[in-house]
Amino acid sequence: KAVDFSHRNSVKVYLTLNTLIKEREIPDVIDFLSDYSAICSAGIIVQDYGIYKVIKDLFRKIPVHASTQMNIHNLYSLKLLKELGFKRAILAREMTLSEIKNLCAGNLMKIEIFGHGSQCYSYSGSCYFSSFVGGRSGNRGRCSQPCRMKYRLAGKGKTKIKNIISEGSYLFSKSDLCLLDMIPALASAGVDALKIEGRMKSPEYVGIVTKIYRKYIDLYYSRPLDYKVEDEDFYKLAQIFSRELGPGYLREKYPKDIVSVKKSGSIGNFLGRVYKKDFNNNDGSRNKMAGSFIIKSNRTINEGDIIEVWTNKGKSRINIKSLTLLKEEDNRYEYRIDLDKRSCIGKKDRVFKYFDRKLDDEAKSLFEGSSNKYRFNNRKSLSKRDGREGYGKIKSYKEKFITAGHPADKKNTAGRLTLSVYLYDCQHIGSVVREGADHIIYSDFDKVMGNLGPGNKILMILKRYNELKGIKVTINTPSIIYNGEIGILKNNISKFIDTKISSFAVSNPGLIKLLSEINQNKKSNIDLYLNFDFNLLNSLSLLFFKDIIGGSVFLKGVEISPELNIDEISELISNCEKLNMNEPEFSIFGYGYFPVMNSRYMLKFLSGKEKQSCFVEDLKGYRFPAGSDYNENIIIFNSKKVCTLFDLEKIYRSGIDNIIIDTRLLKEKDFLKVIKIYREAIDILKNKGEKEYKKFVLLLKNDRIFKDYSKGHLLRGVE
Repeated sequence: KAVDFSHRNSVKVYLTLNTLIKEREIPDVIDFLSDYSAICSAGIIVQDYGIYKVIKDLFRKIPVHASTQMNIHNLYSLKLLKELGFKRAILAREMTLSEIKNLCAGNLMKIEIFGHGSQCYSYSGSCYFSSFVGGRSGNRGRCSQPCRMKYRLAGKGKTKIKNIISEGSYLFSKSDLCLLDMIPALASAGVDALKIEGRMKSPEYVGIVTKIYRKYIDLYYSRPLDYKVEDEDFYKLAQIFSRELGPGYLREKYPKDIVSVKKSGSIGNFLGRVYKKDFNNNDGSRNKMAGSFIIKSNRTINEGDIIEVWTNKGKSRINIKSLTLLKEEDNRYEYRIDLDKRSCIGKKDRVFKYFDRKLDDEAKSLFEGSSNKYRFNNRKSLSKRDGREGYGKIKSYKEKFITAGHPADKKNTAGRLTLSVYLYDCQHIGSVVREGADHIIYSDFDKVMGNLGPGNKILMILKRYNELKGIKVTINTPSIIYNGEIGILKNNISKFIDTKISSFAVSNPGLIKLLSEINQNKKSNIDLYLNFDFNLLNSLSLLFFKDIIGGSVFLKGVEISPELNIDEISELISNCEKLNMNEPEFSIFGYGYFPVMNSRYMLKFLSGKEKQSCFVEDLKGYRFPAGSDYNENIIIFNSKKVCTLFDLEKIYRSGIDNIIIDTRLLKEKDFLKVIKIYREAIDILKNKGEKEYKKFVLLLKNDRIFKDYSKGHLLRGVE
C-alpha cells in the first residue's frame, strides 16, 4: 500500500536492507527479496555484501545502492563499487564539502549524502558500542544509543579531568545535521541527492523537515540568485525536534562543537530569560507555591505550547494553559505565564519552547487523511511464491544455505589453530616471535600511513622475520583512509612489496581496488586478509569476496565479525566448507581491548592535551579507554578486555583456524605473557587433549591478566 501510494504521487521507493544478516537468516532474506523485489524495484540499499550477492545472483535488474554503513569516503571505494555495478553511494557523514566534491568529480555513480537529522558519534558500520555494552547491534538496526548517555572523563586512578564537566556530560552526543543553507554549494559540488534521517522520528517531524527541504531545493533550481533561508524555517526545523543544529563536517574536518556536551535530546528554540517573578516571600526567600513569571521574547507563545525553564535545580517543563500578552512592540512580546504547580524558577533563568502547538497542527495537516485519498490495488498474498517466474532457481539457491547447525569438524582433524598478534612497535617483534606467535600483523599506522613511510631499518626487520620458517608478517592498514592519504599509502605499500613483504590486512573496501592496481605494475603475488571492519557474518559475504578477489591477489584469511557467537561461527564455517570455500583462514579476536567506536573527533577536545591518557567513565563506573589513531581520530575501547583463553576447546571444535591477540593498550611484559600462555594452551589442547588443557588453564583463573575480562560475543551473540 505504501509503495502504491508513493507511485501514484510520482515518488520512488527504495528498499532499505542495510543491516547485517546471520547465516540462518539467509533463506528468510531470499524469501523477503522474492516477495518485494517486484514491488520495490527502484533500488535496494545494502551494507551486507552477502545481500548484494543475492540481488546480483537472483534479482539482477534491481539497482543496488551502497549504504552509509559501508563507510565510503574515498575514490578507490567508489571505483570498486562502480565495477560491481552499484548505481548510487550514500557517503559517510564524516566528509567535508571539498572531500565530497572530489568524489563527485569522478562521475562514477550517483552520490547521496545526509542532509538533515541525527548523527552517529562513530563512523557508521564501525560502531560496536551498543553491541558490547548491551548486546544490541547498531549494524543490525538495534542500537540502544549509549552515545546519548552521560559520561565522565577520568585519568589514571581516581583522577578526574576537568577540561569539561567532570560530573557527567554527553561526551558522545553529536549535534543534529542541518545543511539547508548549503544546498547551492552541494548542488554545485555535484551531489545528486540529500537524505533526511527520519528513523525513530514522528510523522510530524518527517513532514515538516521534508516540506522545508523541498521548498529550498525548488527555490535553488528556479531562482538561484534569490536563494536565502528564512529565519522562520530554521525556527521550524529546530522546533519540530532537534538537538543543536550544525553543518556537521561540511566546513571543517574536525569541528570541535559538533558534540553537544550539555544535552542529548531535543532543545527546541530559545525564547528568552525570566524577566520578573512574583512569587517571593516577604523575607526574600523563594515561595515554591504556584505563581507566575514574566518573559520578554521575539517569539510568540500560545496556549497549548510547552516551554522548559532551565533552573539551577534542573529543567521545569510547563504546559501553557494560561498566559497574558502584556506588551507587543517591534516584534517583541512580553508575556505573563501563570503556573499551576510548585516551581523553583528564578529571575534570569533561560526559557525554551519545547513544543509548538501551531507548528504541530501544520505538521499534522500534511498527512492527516492522506491514506484515504486513493484506492489501493488489490494484490495476491505475498506468501504465495510457488507460481512465480524463477521460483525454482530461487528455491535451489536458498537450499544451499539451510544448515543443520552442526559444528564443522573438517578443520579439527587438520589440527589448525594458530596465533596472530597485532603489533604496534617493531622493536617487540623478536620477543613476540620467541613467545610463540605464528603471524605478525604489523599495525603501526604512523609508519604505514606516514609521509616518510616505515624506513629502511623497519623494512629490514620485518623482512628478516618474514623469511623465518613458520612465521608470517602482514602489514595492517586502517579502516579510515581519505583521498588525500591514498597517495602516501600507495607509495608505502610499494616499499613493502619491493622488500618482499606482500601480505596485507585491509579494513577499507577501497584498499582491495588499490592493491590490485599497485600489483599490475609490481607483478608479485599479494596475500589479502580481511579485518573485522568488513562485518563478515555470513557465508554469502565470503563468497562475494572470493568472487571479486582474483588475479595475483589471493584471499588468505578473514577475521569473522566480533558480533557472532560460537554456534553462529560454526554454522558459517560449515556452510563455507559445503560451498567449497576451504582456502581462507578463519580468525577471531581472542585477547585485548576491542575498539568499539572510531570518530572523526580529536581526543584533545575532551582532555585539553594532545596525548592525554584517559578513560571515559559511565555512570555505573565502567571505564572505557580513549586513544587516538594516526589521523587524530578518537578511538574508544571496550571497558573490559576480551579473553578467550578459557574457551579454546569450543573455539577449536568450531573450525576456527586462528586466534588474534591485540597488544594495543597492554604493557610489554603483559602482552608477552599473554602470547606465551596462549601458545602453551593451544599446544596442550592440540597435542594432549581437552582434559590436560582444562588442568592448565584452571591454574590461571586468578592470574591478574586473565581476570576481570569479557568473552565478548563468543557465547552470547547479538540481537
